Amino acid sequence: MHAILRDNAFSKLLELKATLGPLSATKLFVEAARWGRLEMCQWLRASYALLTEDRRAYDHTALHAAAENGHLDVCQWLHATFDLTPDNYRFYNSRTFRDAAQNGHLDVCEWLHATFRLTPADARANETEVLRMAAAYGHRDVCEWLRATFALTAADARANDNYALRYAARNGHLGACE
Repeated sequence: MHAILRDNAFSKLLELKATLGPLSATKLFVEAARWGRLEMCQWLRASYALLTEDRRAYDHTALHAAAENGHLDVCQWLHATFDLTPDNYRFYNSRTFRDAAQNGHLDVCEWLHATFRLTPADARANETEVLRMAAAYGHRDVCEWLRATFALTAADARANDNYALRYAARNGHLGACE
C-alpha cells in the first residue's frame, strides 16, 4: 500500500480494487490524505460506497492526517466535500491545529483558523499549547503568527516550566521564542 501511495500508482490501485474491502479502502483513504494524494482520495471516494455513506469513520482522521503533513489542497477538498463544520469538529480541530503548527505548516494553520473560527482556547488545547509546540520545533513564522492572531504573549510560550524555551534551546531553535 505504501508503494502505491509513494508512487501515486493508480494502475496498481486498479489492480487491487477487486480485493480491496471497505475497511482497507477507508485506511487507504486516510493514508492518501496523509501523503497529499488528492486525486487518489477523490477516486477512492467515488469508487467505494462506504466513503460516501459513513463519513464518520474517516473524514476527521483524513483531515488531521493531511493538515499535520501540510497538504492544504487535500484539507480544502475534504472540508468542501464532507461539509465539516466548526460545530461538529471542535475537539478534532484542536489536535489538527496543534500538529500543523508543530510541523510548521503556517498556511494550514491560517486556513484552519479562518475555516473553523479557532479561539485562543484552541491554541492551548489538549494541555499542549500550540505556541510551545511550534517554538520547540523551531517554527518562528508560526510562533509570530500565533502571537499576532491570538494575542499570545511570551509568557504563554514559557508556561509549564518553560517548556518552549527549554525544548527550543535543546533543539537549537531558541530564535523561535524571541
